[in-house]
Amino acid sequence: MPMSVVRFALVRFGVLVSEKLGVCPLCMRASALGSVLAWVVYGGIRAARLDPILPAALVALTLIVALAFTTLIAAHLAAYMVRVARRTRRSRDGRGAGASSNHAFLSRREFFGLILRAGAYAAATAFLGPFAAFGQANTCAGKREPGYQRTETASGATKEEALGAFRAKAEQFCSLLCEDLDCGTDGGCVREGPIVVSEPECWPGILGGVVCQGEVKQCTCGCKKCKGSHDPLVFGDHAWGLGASDAAARGDLPVNARTMCDKICARHKDCLPPKTCKRNGEPVLGEIKSWKSGFNSYEARARLIKCPCDCA
Repeated sequence: MPMSVVRFALVRFGVLVSEKLGVCPLCMRASALGSVLAWVVYGGIRAARLDPILPAALVALTLIVALAFTTLIAAHLAAYMVRVARRTRRSRDGRGAGASSNHAFLSRREFFGLILRAGAYAAATAFLGPFAAFGQANTCAGKREPGYQRTETASGATKEEALGAFRAKAEQFCSLLCEDLDCGTDGGCVREGPIVVSEPECWPGILGGVVCQGEVKQCTCGCKKCKGSHDPLVFGDHAWGLGASDAAARGDLPVNARTMCDKICARHKDCLPPKTCKRNGEPVLGEIKSWKSGFNSYEARARLIKCPCDCA
């Protein structure tokens, strides 16, 4: 198998894990319930003394499944706690959107207590389902300053290209800042409205081209409801395809785009249970470009423009 295919597969797998582990409520709920069910079945077999009657392989398989689900939910909870720790740490160090919040004054004991409570909340939600009483407060809507000096640097073949790349990086930063905020049951927190940046300084690059640098001064965030078309924002604005031929790579690209839109829609929490926010149509894609990336392997890429979502 060509190294480019292996590398691409590993990157896709890493992105999938990072986007699911500790993030996907449905995955956490499924792994928690799977763990409980598997242990109940295994415990029932042992309690009823069915070990000698049932095939040894079946009993062992039941135990393996129980251990696998338990490991999976443990990994989800650990990843969730790490994410909370990182966000809180950024606030404490004055590097995040909440730098002026009370997180900046947490002692080490309070910090670890907050992380443990977050883990307990995630576990309770995974095993018992969501509780309205634990709903997150809406901290999203409004203008937000980075809370620290945020410098972005970009390059391009021309000054116009470098300025465009700088603007794209600044918008991506604001998208990430907004994504870290909460809307509660008001939808999903996204970047909206213009961003405020300093006048970029540009100079010739050492290896050619132009380099531009500037600071992000302000981002505007807002809660967006599930129903409607949504921008990709922090999930990346390009879909990829991989295949043994040009046609196969182009055919794989829409599958990746649908998966990305599924994740984007799932961020919005304003649908009334049992409905959840889901993709209800095909993603809107830009021009598809493809090329040969290795021996007998092709890649395709297209800009993901919009994702249609609705409560279902």
